[in-house]
Amino acid sequence: MTENPAGTTRPGAAREIAVIGLAALLLSAALFWPDYTLLDGDDWGRMHVFYKQYYRESLLAGRLPLWNPHVGLGRPFLADIETATLYPLNLVYLAGIGAGLFATLALHLGLVIWGGLRLARRLGALSEGAWLGALAFACSAPLVGRLQSGQLQVFCTLCWLPLASDLACALVARPTARAVVQFALGLALMFLAGSPPMFWICGWAIALFGLFQRPALRSLGALAGGTALAASLVGIQALPFWELVLEGNRALDASAFALANPQEGKSWLSLLVSKPRNAFFYWEYNLYAGLPVALGAIGASLLWRHRAVQSLYLLGGSFALLALGAATPVLPWLVGNAPGWAALRMPARYAVIVAFVAAMLAALSASRLAAWLQARCLARARIWSIVLLALAGVNAADCLRALHERAAMYASPALELHEAQIEKALRKHRLLAPGLPTPRVVAHFGIMRENSGMSRGYSTVASYANPALARVWGYLHTAAGAQQDPMDPINMPVEVFARHERLRGMNLALWWDMEQRKLQFEHAPDPRAFVSPKAEVLTGDWHDANRRIVAGFDFHQTALLERAFASAAAGLTSPSIASPVHAKMQSFQPERLVARYDSVSPGILVLSEAWFPGWTAHISSHTAAVVPVNGWMRGVAVPAGEHEVTLRYRPRSLWQGSLISLVACGIAAVLWIRYPARCRLRS
Repeated sequence: MTENPAGTTRPGAAREIAVIGLAALLLSAALFWPDYTLLDGDDWGRMHVFYKQYYRESLLAGRLPLWNPHVGLGRPFLADIETATLYPLNLVYLAGIGAGLFATLALHLGLVIWGGLRLARRLGALSEGAWLGALAFACSAPLVGRLQSGQLQVFCTLCWLPLASDLACALVARPTARAVVQFALGLALMFLAGSPPMFWICGWAIALFGLFQRPALRSLGALAGGTALAASLVGIQALPFWELVLEGNRALDASAFALANPQEGKSWLSLLVSKPRNAFFYWEYNLYAGLPVALGAIGASLLWRHRAVQSLYLLGGSFALLALGAATPVLPWLVGNAPGWAALRMPARYAVIVAFVAAMLAALSASRLAAWLQARCLARARIWSIVLLALAGVNAADCLRALHERAAMYASPALELHEAQIEKALRKHRLLAPGLPTPRVVAHFGIMRENSGMSRGYSTVASYANPALARVWGYLHTAAGAQQDPMDPINMPVEVFARHERLRGMNLALWWDMEQRKLQFEHAPDPRAFVSPKAEVLTGDWHDANRRIVAGFDFHQTALLERAFASAAAGLTSPSIASPVHAKMQSFQPERLVARYDSVSPGILVLSEAWFPGWTAHISSHTAAVVPVNGWMRGVAVPAGEHEVTLRYRPRSLWQGSLISLVACGIAAVLWIRYPARCRLRS
């Protein structure tokens, strides 16, 4: 086989783009055809639909959504990469959630098909064989299974894999400046699509695949340069996300977490069958891309002397070993010795690359079979082209049949939600109005979706987000007397909802009575903002503050500060006879709060809002630091008298990342304009 460069314009390219667009539209429509569609998926209904609504409403209101006060007592919005706030293709949601979702599917399915065609041809597949591989991966369970479970951001990230792999191969074969820029842009957009774990998996797959091409030293340097440029381009997202990770509840070095849930032995059968008898493959383990694809991947072993086949088999074998988890020493060694590997969970996810490799191998083996038959004059070339295209269509139809077959099994069960009742009750008590603090509700996900307050205006104690803020997460568990489960850093234990009365300082508005099974109104909530006349510096960390508050410590009278923020307590540690002062919240917006107080003595203005780096306070004409107090709340050292305090969220990491991204864009522009595509990089 000879390589078919994908970077040049081929005859009929415009017609092929039209066919790709039509195929993407038909596949998108097919995803809404089963009784249970991606709209019924767990992650979509509990998280992403609210993210898209909040994103759309914020942009239409003329502001960039930086903070989300509605989930988990408040958390960053833009810094959470799963919101895909800075992903350019996310702009389609400005047209509406339904229209945006359909457009997202069509655009990304077109992307994965186009990338698959480019890569398969570059590896040596005939055009018709390339269609088999591209359609097979686009319809495979690793992609549409993520949609069925509602993991939209994982789907979007995976759709960049074929194109990014093709760009890596192009860079290895011809390391020009423009090839470096194209590769960097592909990696950057894959990262911004919203799934760091899947980006990690795909990134290593692309790197290994490039290395398996036996690149020259110059090509290795170009790959490293493209990767560095990509990392700089996404600085505007990567730095805020890293800041969130550091303040998050998800462990970065938990080997048990990283090795749990490998690809089990029986799950490998999903390469051959879509559904075993009287059972089904959980979507994290399902690799089905069609039986012809599996047979074609096996048959490609006859082409072992072909470099592309060798590379694909090595890539698939490497990730199959990773997917086995602790069953082999490969992943345990990486988890214990290489940075980053201990932060990911579910080794079965590495098997996604096996399905991708199978699709490309099937494209190569089908092309070789057709070429072999043509060479022996067994039929005219036109007939074998039709046969290959028909096989691609039959395989795609089989994958869609499997999609319908497992739809009800993948869908999240319908829950009896009381979100409208909650909103109505809050309005009845005049707690839900513009400018007022978001009222807080305690109810488990069997009653309301954890992130539903984003569309109805209230704040939930729980959150369906990953990661949650460690300080809030830890306090909720400590107050409820519940143990934190290191294997599940997302779902809140039921004890938190059953023991809501122990959640001191939460300023609860409504809570779900689990015994009487109805909503209850909290008549005497804690103040949302107050001035503590005294401060105490802890000998321990914020965990110590949590334990003391739960034990009954009067945190209204004395604010608890950690030693790292002891400067805020200057002059407030001596005995004080002053009483706590209630502060009035005059304005409440996601990134801007205004409170007014009148105190006879200096103190700590405490807001029972989640602390996070990036909040600053303005008192009269000077700026003050916002520090964590009482474990998870925000605190500001304030003077005596009557003052107005304005808190704004302007994370330094965002501006630092923006500067890095701006410089990287300038470098990419210079490389693109100054060095034409024909100029190779010097070694």
